[in-house]
Amino acid sequence: MEQLQSALNDHGDSLSVDGKFGKLTHGAVKDFQRSHGLKIDGIVGPETRGALNGGASTSGGGTSAPAPSNSATNSQQAIVDAARSQIGASYSWGTSKPGVSFDCSGLSSYAYKQAGIDLPRTSSQQVAAGTTISKSEAQPGDLVVWPGHLGIYAGGDTVIDAGRTPGAVTERTIWGSPTFVTFR
Repeated sequence: MEQLQSALNDHGDSLSVDGKFGKLTHGAVKDFQRSHGLKIDGIVGPETRGALNGGASTSGGGTSAPAPSNSATNSQQAIVDAARSQIGASYSWGTSKPGVSFDCSGLSSYAYKQAGIDLPRTSSQQVAAGTTISKSEAQPGDLVVWPGHLGIYAGGDTVIDAGRTPGAVTERTIWGSPTFVTFR
């Protein structure tokens, strides 16, 4: 495990090398897989291990060290841009119809898909699949989560969400005390 954490650190992460495969290490593995064109499952199988150890990745690309942070920035912005493109679509429970209607998790699934990231369909599944972070760690494109509801963090103190109130996709000020979830 220490070797894995050290290898991830060699690729730009800053994990504690403690030998524990916790949420931070799991998230770092998924980030590495995403930036190297590998299956994003958080499992360190032969392809992921080979890419970490300098072997050829399945994409055959020669990705340099700065690319992951640029990719993360671009995909995070793509998520926000996709969500913003749906402002004004109506709220309808259980839907994900671009330009027409969404529920909260339908909007996040749609926006992430535009950035090449597949999320589970329901809000509870999405929260369970991501990594909980503090508000200070949140970046645009991360999820903002309340009990039974979520939206996409747009930066500052704003969220883009499909809510029963006001009945549409909007960008508005974050309220209450939500948690934040990332897929970076």
